[in-house]
Order: sequence, then C-alpha cells, then structure tokens
Amino acid sequence: MKKLMSILLTLAMLCSFAVVLVSAETTLSTEVGEDGKTYYLIGSADDYVAFVAAANADLSINGKLTADIDMSSVTSTANYIGNFGKNKNVGNDKPYTGTFDGNYHTIFGLYIDEVKDGQNALFTNLEGNVKNLYVENALIYGGNITAGIASSATNASLTNVLYNGY
Repeated sequence: MKKLMSILLTLAMLCSFAVVLVSAETTLSTEVGEDGKTYYLIGSADDYVAFVAAANADLSINGKLTADIDMSSVTSTANYIGNFGKNKNVGNDKPYTGTFDGNYHTIFGLYIDEVKDGQNALFTNLEGNVKNLYVENALIYGGNITAGIASSATNASLTNVLYNGY
C-alpha cells in the first residue's frame, strides 16, 4: 500500500508541471514561453478569474491570454491582481512581479469595485511586465487611487498596452 501511494504521489507531482489546478471549477494549462518562463494560459472569463486567484496567492506567476476575454457576465468585483491597500494590517502590500502577456488579445467588460479605501486597477501594485494587452469597455472605480492598468508601478514595464474605459 505504501509503495502504491508513493507511485501515485510521484505521478501526481509529475503531472502538476503540465496542468495546474487552480480551483475546483477551472484548471489552467501552462506552457513555457520563448523567454523560458512558465505561463498560465487564459482563454475564457473563468480562466481569468482563476488566474487572478492564483496570481494573488503567488504574485510572481505569469499569465498569457490565448483568446479575447469577455468579462461582462462575471459578477465578482474582485478582478484585480495584487493587494496594495487592501489590508495594511497584515503587511501584504507586495507587488505583482510576474509577466502578463495579452498576446494581442482584449479583455472586454472588466469591472472592478472591490475596495472603498484602497487602490483599484487591473494591477494594484505592479513591478512586473504587462505587454500586448488591450482592455476595452472597463469600469474601475472606488478606492483612494483608481487607474486602468496599474494604480502603482515601480520598475515596471508596460509595452503595447491600451486601455479604454471608465
């Protein structure tokens, strides 16, 4: 029995490199990009919500859109990456340091209104890279500082990023 458990655990660990389970509902695939980094692949609104949850647990992971994403039917307002100003009591104002590659796709209908006294943006504290992304018809409001892409950016890189919203 111990040998069987050992084999099963080994197989489970090997499989975790190809597909990463983020939530009970959504499994995100990964791929290694030309830059050698591992990217979570985001092809739907559900994938995006799962990526946000994963990125907020590990602010160094990388994401890559594989299709245009329509967020207009997503009811959650916590669609931001990062936690700057979200809960200063626990000292969790750490930046997102990963790479988010829009892959020349669009996030449409993004809605963020989660915090009344913190920062609201797609990325609330950015020290990573955002590239080849178009955010269209977004509604982001509330908070002390509100922005479209990043409410705070230090040593960040934004390349070919467009924002159209309120």
